[in-house]
Amino acid sequence: MTQTTQTRDKIIKMLKDRGCRMTKQRRILLDIILEDNCSSCKEIYYRASKLSLIHISEPTRPEPIS
Repeated sequence: MTQTTQTRDKIIKMLKDRGCRMTKQRRILLDIILEDNCSSCKEIYYRASKLSLIHISEPTRPEPIS
């Protein structure tokens, strides 16, 4: 088992222990982060959007926060 796989499994277990659901999309995002090719959240966002995980055209909130 590679170091990245061990790290991934450890993070998934920790999140599950805290009550988080690990969906397919979350696992893919975790893989993008662990690849360590992104230097910012924006890069992670754009890589995920290319994989159709995040739909840029859809608003994240129905109304702006005041």
